[in-house]
Amino acid sequence: MKKDIIIFYWLIISLIITGCGPGQLIGPTLTPTSTATPTTTPTPLPPATFENIRSFPDHAQVTIIGRICLPDSQMTITGEFTSYTIALLNPDYTCDNVAVKEFNELGNRPSSSIVEVSVPNGTNKNQMRELPRFYDYSDLQLMTESGKIVGHGDIVSLTASITQIFGHTTIQREDIIAINAYP
Repeated sequence: MKKDIIIFYWLIISLIITGCGPGQLIGPTLTPTSTATPTTTPTPLPPATFENIRSFPDHAQVTIIGRICLPDSQMTITGEFTSYTIALLNPDYTCDNVAVKEFNELGNRPSSSIVEVSVPNGTNKNQMRELPRFYDYSDLQLMTESGKIVGHGDIVSLTASITQIFGHTTIQREDIIAINAYP
């Protein structure tokens, strides 16, 4: 009997110490809590320039400053989503530069100083007004994010996701985020 009382007191004291309630054999009931999963912060990309843009990964979002130039000829895809191809040129050059001549001669394949940009046709922001069948450079009218019209030879800041194709950087019409006049 004395042995039973000692076991009983030992059981009561251990239940009090461990926090076990009736029907529990081991310790208190623990409620799982969520813990924050550590995430890695992506390293920001350096500012895009014509010297480094080809080193950016495919689909990287960049902002690049360049001079917009209208090629001598257009292969325009018409229909519901008409767009035009323009050259975004290193702003240190003029649209008369040899790089633009290469762009024209190579069938719109850009040299290292050019980013090929497909701009949607339209009159809304970040769109280009329709070109007449026989156009000249003054027909390039591109509506910026703010509503300002820029044209052939003007410098713009273009924010978009880039596509790297066979060593050339291009910007597709659906990947343009904003075109802004540069100061």
